[in-house]
Amino acid sequence: MLPNKSQDSRTVRETDLGPSHRDGLTIVERHKLHPEKAFILRLNPTSPLTNEDFLLKQDLISYLSKVQDLSIRGGYDKSFLQRVSQHMHEVHSLNLRRKMGGFFLRDIVEQIDIPSLQNLTLCGVYRQSTSTAVSILLEPKKYRTATFTSLVLRDYEETAEATQQLINWPESFVYFRFDSSYNNPFYMDFAMFGEWLTIHKDALKSINIGYLPFGGNEYLLYASGFPESEVLTLSRWQLGGWPRYATEKLTFSTLHADILLGPNLHTFILDFSIYGQHSEAWTDFGEQEEHWVAQFAKAAIERKAALRKIDIIFKPSYKESTEEQGYPWDRMDRIRDEIQLHGLVLEYSKPYLTKEKWLQPLRENPYAYQTPADG
Repeated sequence: MLPNKSQDSRTVRETDLGPSHRDGLTIVERHKLHPEKAFILRLNPTSPLTNEDFLLKQDLISYLSKVQDLSIRGGYDKSFLQRVSQHMHEVHSLNLRRKMGGFFLRDIVEQIDIPSLQNLTLCGVYRQSTSTAVSILLEPKKYRTATFTSLVLRDYEETAEATQQLINWPESFVYFRFDSSYNNPFYMDFAMFGEWLTIHKDALKSINIGYLPFGGNEYLLYASGFPESEVLTLSRWQLGGWPRYATEKLTFSTLHADILLGPNLHTFILDFSIYGQHSEAWTDFGEQEEHWVAQFAKAAIERKAALRKIDIIFKPSYKESTEEQGYPWDRMDRIRDEIQLHGLVLEYSKPYLTKEKWLQPLRENPYAYQTPADG
């Protein structure tokens, strides 16, 4: 049941909007001190919503006018997004996550108009058309008009042309994140992102771009062209190819330092993650990776760059590992010990197993972590 219209929207904490045998539509308060500020709206991901469901969830919006942090997970249409814009004027953070079809970028650009919006996260954007023709997504009157300064894209399937128009929508970016997107069939590379983001170069403080499966490795992101950037996160797999499949190797060049070390960059994050497919391999932080990171750090030190910290995101599976392959964190420790003498910090993901715990089964059986062959 919905609350009485006379009730203040701040009294809405948790409301089950589906029949008792379904967990279809729920609104869940998640801000303990200020329950009026943050809600999660879950739309049943297991079955299509009925007309009654849609009417009910649209009616709900009028009770949430004070919400500042809204997360919507499920299936919804553009009329629902329009209603959000009409009634929720205090939303600062909006997180839209697809659980069913019908989540299109055009609807978001056309219907979302919330002057208070600062952070926008989109997860699961579909490609609306199979046509390869360039379509106008952003009308000229909307160019550089959106108020949000943070954009996060995950599980994203739109074209390069649509992505450029989306980047042109806000007046300015402070934070931009494009997560690894394995299912996107359209070509995008670092050079393209660098060109698109240039219009925000005087505001961007943090850039995070995951691996681009069709993006190649010929060019790096020209991060030094973003003078206000303080944090840069790049996928390791864009630096020198996939060593398990590609012929090129990861080789450091002083050009890498020229391109990546911006005047205010204090944190560089090298991310080995491979979202949606499989974990990185035990050997993925090997000799060439150790050499690249060490030489990059050395270049920063010699140039007296603003860089203060290098962070390595590396969470491999220990399955199939052998003692001969070594313990990857030994390599990271060597880099850390060398560069900390010069005031540069190296941090990295905590290993699942300490070296001693990892070695113990291998000393009893060199093939302890090997998967038995069928038959």
